Amino acid sequence: MFNKLLQPWLIKVNHRCTLDEVKHSQQKEKRIIDTLEPVLNQHRLVIDRRLIEKDLALIEKEQTRPYSLLHQLTRVTREKGALRHDDRLDALAGGVAYWVESMARDHEDAHESWHDQEQERGIEEFLSYIDHMNQPKSNRGNPFGSSSGVQGGWLGSYGAH
Repeated sequence: MFNKLLQPWLIKVNHRCTLDEVKHSQQKEKRIIDTLEPVLNQHRLVIDRRLIEKDLALIEKEQTRPYSLLHQLTRVTREKGALRHDDRLDALAGGVAYWVESMARDHEDAHESWHDQEQERGIEEFLSYIDHMNQPKSNRGNPFGSSSGVQGGWLGSYGAH
């Protein structure tokens, strides 16, 4: 629903981007913990010092403490309704989930690209060998090049026996 309200405004200010709606089917606290726990356990979450300093200012005031990200992060449990306010923690979990998925996809894409390049290189080498072998014996020459030190054509000195 929020996307429907935001999209006309983005078009009006000529900001081109896509909006992806995210729907969740499991309990909010469980989803947040399941997303953040592996990243925190591996010490892979980096938080800017300025954000922590601003957040600590919220913690110092009793009425704004529940809105603090660090307060929410240190008090979340798997119990439903564990936090009265969890909006900042939920936003952090959403961002972490996006990047974890994106980085996994990038890794898979890079591996697939490398695999494809290796296959193409192998096919090109094979076809080059086939072309070389299809030439008349007298025209074949040294497939390794004259500076390779291999003499006597494709088999080198082994062919002379």
